[in-house]
Amino acid sequence: MATDNGGKSIMRISDLVLRTGVPRTAIHYYIRKGLLHPPEKTGKTMAYYNDSHVDRLIFITRMKHDLPGIFIKKMLTDKSEGFFSESAPADFSETAIDAENPRSGKRKKIIQASLRIFSAKGYRNTTIHDITQNLGISTGAFYIYFKNKQDLFETAVDDLLLGIIAMAEDGIKNETDPLRRLFVRGHMFYANYRKYSDIINQVRGEMVSFAWARDIMKKAYHHITAPLIQEAKALIESGVFRPVDSELFAYTLVGIVESMSLRMTFDDTYSFEQIDRFLMDLIVKGFPYIPE
Repeated sequence: MATDNGGKSIMRISDLVLRTGVPRTAIHYYIRKGLLHPPEKTGKTMAYYNDSHVDRLIFITRMKHDLPGIFIKKMLTDKSEGFFSESAPADFSETAIDAENPRSGKRKKIIQASLRIFSAKGYRNTTIHDITQNLGISTGAFYIYFKNKQDLFETAVDDLLLGIIAMAEDGIKNETDPLRRLFVRGHMFYANYRKYSDIINQVRGEMVSFAWARDIMKKAYHHITAPLIQEAKALIESGVFRPVDSELFAYTLVGIVESMSLRMTFDDTYSFEQIDRFLMDLIVKGFPYIPE
């Protein structure tokens, strides 16, 4: 392993694999997806990596089991965090994705159409023909993108929840108060409750008969709770919250938000602001026992 003129370690990809334990194929994948910045190329077949690549790969490896990819991308490209000296490409828009994979635009349309149809007809009553007829595409075209109806349903659930989470991330990017960040996330679930609850309730219904539905539910709630767990840990570390189990807190909060969202569908008695104030008071003060 050599060093450059600035004293920084430089290495071939084989050295990077040995130092990080990340397979060569995964390294290339992270570069294609913009999670890892490209190496310095000195020729058509010669490329060198440095310590910043090692740091970033270690970070990705540590975080990928705890956070959806969308959050890893955001953390890696947020210059204010100062994690790395080189930044990855910042454009993760649908346009950029479509440019990388021209088929992704049509795939996205199939997912969006399926969400509408699944919500209206239910998973069991929806057929592939319903979806292809709605979009005016052939059955053969459908199978280019998805293995079967179950594969599409799983993808649609992921897409829906990650979309809501992405909106929440956008909503908190300028919010510094840790408690307000939690409630912005809750707001996004209030606003999208009818849409996502229809789908989640269908998954719950299928759990009675199918193991794959249980796996979808587990993954769905991982998506929902992962950012809340991180927020809870930050609040505990800063002393705002007393030490509690951050995962149980996240699941409790999701349950409360779902209940409040359901209550808001009954009538107009409560506004978002009233529920926010109630939840803020409940989370901060709890239910203390006050003797007479």
